[in-house]
Amino acid sequence: MLVANPNDTAAEVSISFYTEQGPRNADPVTVPARSRLTMSASDTIWARSAGISVGSDQPVYAERAMYWADRSEGHTATLTSAPSRQWYLAEGCTDYGFETWITILNPGNAASAVDMRFLCEDGAGQAGTVVVPEVSLYGPGRRSGTCSMGAAAHANKWYLAEGATHSGFDTWLLLYNPGDVDTTATVCAMTSGGEQEIDEVRVAARRRVTVKVDDYYDGSLSLRVAAAEPLCCERATYWSARSGGTCSTGYAR
Repeated sequence: MLVANPNDTAAEVSISFYTEQGPRNADPVTVPARSRLTMSASDTIWARSAGISVGSDQPVYAERAMYWADRSEGHTATLTSAPSRQWYLAEGCTDYGFETWITILNPGNAASAVDMRFLCEDGAGQAGTVVVPEVSLYGPGRRSGTCSMGAAAHANKWYLAEGATHSGFDTWLLLYNPGDVDTTATVCAMTSGGEQEIDEVRVAARRRVTVKVDDYYDGSLSLRVAAAEPLCCERATYWSARSGGTCSTGYAR
């Protein structure tokens, strides 16, 4: 766990690990002003899966970093400041040797019923209330892994800062339309030479569309997506024949 204290005063930070056997609380830690705390989950829990909650008497920023295979692989995710009754996760793949896992944390004092719906590119859906979910995706042999929190709401405009389609990098844009109305999304590349429209994509209701950005642009870029109807966007980037990768939910406006 990584906790940054940007304040001019010290912060008293408490971290709880929610395992499948119940919560385990680490000892409170004082994080000095304008300092970072690094805490290994193994010091509190060992050989267990867990969701994480961070509490503080001062506003702080927190991320979770996870590594495996002697730290040759890893991924990271920022925390959310509040649970929600609804979440959207645009990325997911169970083909080409990929594994997709959805982990759900219920920080409340009562059990919660979870309803999940998987929407595929061909429109197929499976019905399965979500409080704090995260999606983790691992490549063949778990040689690579990505993780993202997802979005608590959909929007008409999205910005994604990272992207590369050169030097062995591949970038994919995932567009997910959770609504009941078809929409059209305009995708623009924001580059060092300015902005240019690279594609206009039709996203049917309750469908996901995958756009391989490499087919439209060669170089480093950010992405801007504008749609007539609200949708959700994520960006996945892979390199070295998919032996490594990152994934991030866009910033909605």
